[in-house]
Parts: sequence; structure tokens; C-alpha cells
Amino acid sequence: MKRFAIFFCIVACNDAQVLTPEDSGTTPDVTTLEASPADVSTQDVATEAADDDASDAAVADAADAADAADAGCLTGYEFCGGTCVDITTYQTDGKNCGFCAHDCLGNTCTKGLCAPDTIGTGLPNPYGLAVNSKTVYFTTSGDGSSTGGSVYQCPVTGCPSKLGPMTTSLNNPLAIAIDGTSVYWNNAAGITGTNGSVMSCPLSDCGKNNGSRKTLAKTLTFTQGIALDSTNVYFGTWGASPYFGNGIIHSCPLAGCSGTPTSVMTGQSKPIFISLDGSTLFMAPIAGSSSIPYIESGPIPGPSVGTRVFTSTISDSINGMAIYASNIYFADGLGGSIDQCTETSCSTAVVLTTSTSNPTSMAADSAGIYWIDDAGIETCPVAGCPSGKPILLATSSNYPQNVAIDGSFVYWVEQDSVGTAGEVLRVAR
Repeated sequence: MKRFAIFFCIVACNDAQVLTPEDSGTTPDVTTLEASPADVSTQDVATEAADDDASDAAVADAADAADAADAGCLTGYEFCGGTCVDITTYQTDGKNCGFCAHDCLGNTCTKGLCAPDTIGTGLPNPYGLAVNSKTVYFTTSGDGSSTGGSVYQCPVTGCPSKLGPMTTSLNNPLAIAIDGTSVYWNNAAGITGTNGSVMSCPLSDCGKNNGSRKTLAKTLTFTQGIALDSTNVYFGTWGASPYFGNGIIHSCPLAGCSGTPTSVMTGQSKPIFISLDGSTLFMAPIAGSSSIPYIESGPIPGPSVGTRVFTSTISDSINGMAIYASNIYFADGLGGSIDQCTETSCSTAVVLTTSTSNPTSMAADSAGIYWIDDAGIETCPVAGCPSGKPILLATSSNYPQNVAIDGSFVYWVEQDSVGTAGEVLRVAR
């Protein structure tokens, strides 16, 4: 699968996009790349739900195994939905596509994969996205000009044939996040200079002539990543060249900063993946930004130099990160693995699978972990991949970037090689 080498273009081109997933805390019904979703829930509730889900799943698995034994399913059959099912039907069965109980939600099943829905097409370099129960919001970095970027909104069922942006004339918008009332994004601008910013506007519309959008923070140096809680927006800046140890994770009230943003974590190297859980913020640098990749945590409101949660090796890279149920899930792009650490400490990461190639961008909830790699869109249960193998949900060879999830679908963007034919798609989880 082709992969758009976008963050290297950022360094060279100044106005391309960088991986953000962003990423993020947990919230019901909305997921973004490296950003908190809307309708924020407490971690205690999320953790309790996760524990209940895991317990229920274990009981169900044990019951299925016992039932299968009692049913005496023949070789080539699997106990599914209360009966022995020929596993070859998983190749075409829209209710059991690829595996038992994987419903394509009305779409066809071909060769064990559900057909995806196309949400929007003809997009100039789409990048970050966020979703709630009704709408998908996403950024496009545009044609490479300093004011060619936009923020779009589409119904989750798909945009009209003529897709128009909510707000335009933005300076390389990348990471995006939403809460119950507004959409927030960063304008990375170029890798040099101080014309980066963080903006917001109402979820419904940014208004004619961009009149209702608001600049929350400005005069920033290469703004990256975004996450939300009920009071603040969090984002990173890289600082001056060579960008090692000069990066800062900032906070700003959702209504906007009256002056300089507050520093939450300082002394970082090219911070890009930003997530939070309650009163703790987590970050990781862009792949290849330092000799040894790492994950750092710091208390909110800070300031702090951070506490090292995980230190990798020079042969690894962190290309995506998500937080769920007091665990950190991250993609090792060089090692080709999906790994897990606890939020408090992690001398050695738990490897959930090594059967991936260039994994990047992540989202996670009780139903599973989702990411992009050279095969396409893949998933595993949060407890680990069955037999160490991920489950393929959709294939893609068109520069896929960044995933987000809701209760039924996983969403992603495809940038396209020509830069003007990008798409937003979704497939049944």
C-alpha cells in the first residue's frame, strides 16, 4: 500500500500535514485522532464499563466454547449465533462478514470484507477528523498555499454531491477535536515563524464569511496535536530549530486565551501525539524526532517537565497513540507492532501484535483498537489480538491517514496522490 510521506514533506514544504492523531481522552459517542471526543465522560465510568465489557466478553467466550463443544461442530464449521456455521460463508455473509457477528450494516460482504461508505470526495489533502453521532468534521491542508486549508462538516451518512467547507482560508489546519458545542483545530502554519494558531467555531456552522470562528491562541511556532476537556484545549508547539527539547504542551481556556497560553509540559522534542485522562496529560514525539522515542505524562495544570512513562529503543518509532481504560495503546511504525502500557509506568510494553507493517494513527474504546497500516484498516480487541493476528476491516492503497470511531463505524481519510481527490470513508466495525 502506498503511504503519503506527509510529515517529512512538512519539514521540507512547511505547509504539508503532520501525523496527529491525535488521539485523546475517552468520551462517549465521539472520537478523534489524538483528541478528546464530545460529551466527555469520567475515567471512572469508562474504566468500570471496560471492566464490565471484558468480564462479559470472557463469560460469553467461555459459553460459546462450551456450546460449540456440546454442538459438536464439524471441522470447517464454527459455533456462531447459536448454531454451527460453515466458515466459508463468512466470505459473503453481510451479517457475519469475515468473522462471526460482524454486521456490514446494510452493505455487501465480499471476500470477508464489508464494502465501505464514501462520506466525501474531491477533497484537497484531507487530514484530521472527528466524529459524533450525526456529523463528521475534518480538516484539509489545501493546495500547499499559506491560506489554502479548510474545515468541513458532513453527515455521517455522506455529504451532498457538492461538498462545501464550513470555514476556509486557513494556514495548514491539521488536528481537530469536538465537544458538545464547538469544533476546534490547530493551524500548524510553517515549520518556521510564529504564525501558527488554534481556532474554534460552533458545531452547526462557522457562519458566512467565517464570521463566527474564533482565534483562541496565536503567534505559535508550528502548532501540533489537540485534545479537550470540559474547560481547556491542549496543543503542542515545537519551538525553535532544531526542535529537540524546545517543545511545549500548552493549555488555553475553551473561550480563548487572554494572553500567552499556559505551559503544561515543557522540554519536549517535536510533540505531536497528545491525549489526556482526567488530570493527567500524555504526549509522544513525532516518529524519528529523537534518537529514542518515548511517552511522557504530566499533571494538569502543570507546568512540569513530565514523567517518562515509556522509553523505546532507537529501532522503534511511535506513529500513533490512544488512551483507554487507564492504558496507553501505541503504534510502533518501525517495529511493525501494536503495543500497550499502563498509564503510570511501563518498563517493557506489552506487544499485542507484530503482524503489521507501518502501523499509524489509532483509536480505542471497549470494542477494540483501530489503526491504519500498509494493509488498510485493522483492529484487535483491547485485550490483545487473537493468536497475535489483527483483523482486517478494509483495504486501502490511496494514502490513508488518521482514524476515528463511533459506536458502529471506523472512519478514515485518504489523501490521494494528486492532492485534490482525497476522500473520507467509513466501514462497519
